[in-house]
Parts: sequence; structure tokens; C-alpha cells
Amino acid sequence: LGRCLASRADFDGAREAYRKVVHSPAGEKTETAAKAQLMIAESYFHQKNYEAALREFLRLEILYAYPELQSAALMQAAKCHELLGEFTQAADLYERLVKTYPETEFAAAAAQRFDATRQAAGKPEPR
Repeated sequence: LGRCLASRADFDGAREAYRKVVHSPAGEKTETAAKAQLMIAESYFHQKNYEAALREFLRLEILYAYPELQSAALMQAAKCHELLGEFTQAADLYERLVKTYPETEFAAAAAQRFDATRQAAGKPEPR
């Protein structure tokens, strides 16, 4: 239902549907709930509400234990920081992704973005 509503650009309705999954007693810590949390964050990102998207991406990374989804959330959270002009914070998240989730599909891209955001932040030397 959430995806259907999002495809119709009814992002408020989509988020309501996703939140039902996130907050349901049967599904609250499941992978399905983690994916719903990711979709909540993505809906804000799509609307260019990067502050709200950032909060929702970080919520997924903190509350769920699914490394592939957690790394996807960190990648997107770092992109939010970049789009907000917060390059130091973006670099910190890219670095955290590489160190915490090195085996995920997002680690290589995060390593590249880490270098770019460090330079944009005026800190060309890696840590």
C-alpha cells in the first residue's frame, strides 16, 4: 500500500502506511519494518526534505540490525548532509559506514565519497 501511495505522490499517505508496519507489534523489529523505515526516509528524500530524511535514515541505522539496510541508510543520510552543505558530517557518516559495514555493497562508494566530502569540508588529509 505504501509503495502504491508513493507512486501516486501521496507521500503522507505512504508514510502512514509504512509507519503501521514499523509500529505493529508483530512486525516492529523485523526486516520488513526496517524496509518500511527506509521507505519513510526515502519519501522525505524524494520531497527534498533532507532534514526529515536524515532523521529517518539514522533511526533505521540505530534501531534495526540488518547490515545491508543499515549501510543503505547511512549512505543516504550522508547524502542528505552533502545536500545540506554539511560536508564534515557527511564525511563522518561515510567513514562510519566503511568501518562498521565493510562487507556491504555500499562500502566502496562510501569510501570514494568520504575522500570527496573531506576535501569539500577543507580537510584533504584522511584520518
